[in-house]
Amino acid sequence: LKRLPPRRRERLRRGDSPSQRTLAPSAPAAPPAAMPLVMKRPASKAADAKPAKAAKAEKAQAPKKAKVVDPFTRKVQAIALGLAEADVPVDVMTMLEKMLPASMAEFKADRHRFQGAIVKAAEGVLVGAEGLLARQADAAQDAIRAAEAKADAGVKALGDAAATVEDEKAAASRCKLALAQVALAYVGCKDAVRRKEAAAETQAAALRGGTEKKAAVVRVQTEQFKVLAEGVEDEAAAKALAAAMVAELKKLAVDSSILAAVPNASIKVPSARGPFDTMVLTQLDTELARRVAEADAALRGGETRCAAATAEVDVAKRAFEEARDAQMESAATYKEAAAKLAEAEELHKAAVGTARADQAATSRAQRACGEA
Repeated sequence: LKRLPPRRRERLRRGDSPSQRTLAPSAPAAPPAAMPLVMKRPASKAADAKPAKAAKAEKAQAPKKAKVVDPFTRKVQAIALGLAEADVPVDVMTMLEKMLPASMAEFKADRHRFQGAIVKAAEGVLVGAEGLLARQADAAQDAIRAAEAKADAGVKALGDAAATVEDEKAAASRCKLALAQVALAYVGCKDAVRRKEAAAETQAAALRGGTEKKAAVVRVQTEQFKVLAEGVEDEAAAKALAAAMVAELKKLAVDSSILAAVPNASIKVPSARGPFDTMVLTQLDTELARRVAEADAALRGGETRCAAATAEVDVAKRAFEEARDAQMESAATYKEAAAKLAEAEELHKAAVGTARADQAATSRAQRACGEA
């Protein structure tokens, strides 16, 4: 019994075991005492009540006597407790429980051979129980070591999972920041395209305006002034054409002094014109030629500016397309990082559950070892 756990050895010493109580010899039951007759107390003896109560109180205060357990009974109970731990059939255990107290009551030299056989059989059962308990204790220790190793592995896995979660969080944050920056660049490129297109449209509108202005001057120069300068025989037709030319010249903001003299000079045939008429027509011809030249120069500059604006629009559009592609790529990267973070968090959650389960298994193994 030396390899029994401390708690079981303590129970052996106390004799606190159901099997021991079964094996312990029981004292014969005392016959029931006769019920004493109950007499009414006379009223004259009421004064005797106080001494009786005092005697009863003294009796109640008397210390109880300690229960004395026979040493032989204690030993038999200890043996019974050891036999209870053995892995033997119930019939064998019942036989030993009934026959062992009588066999142990005799000295070894005075025992009958059957009593000696019973004692020897009990000794073999106890040896087997001791070996079984030792194997159970070893198995419990092995279970504890295995549970502790598994728990350590779970703690390490939990730490690795937590570190992975932190790394994935940092990566997701970086991807999110990069996506925000790319989105800002995308918005900037989109605004740049809108501004460049507006500027190009302004240049195109100016070019169209210059072209229309030149066309108006050329139309007056070729369709009206040139015809009148060469002379129109029909006076009514000449006056109508001159009136239409003056109206167009007013739109072109020609000097009013010229406009005042043009109608009278332009309706005359060349042979009827005087020096003043010739001078007026020459000034108008020079003014129209100057305006055509200015329109040509403005158109050349407008075409250059319009081409430059169109090129800038193309550059802005290419930058916008690159920013759009970069934004889509950055969004995909962030989505992938977020998925990895979610996966790492799920693994960390599973690792937490596994670590708790391993710790609970270790605690159960330790309790089982203590009970063994």
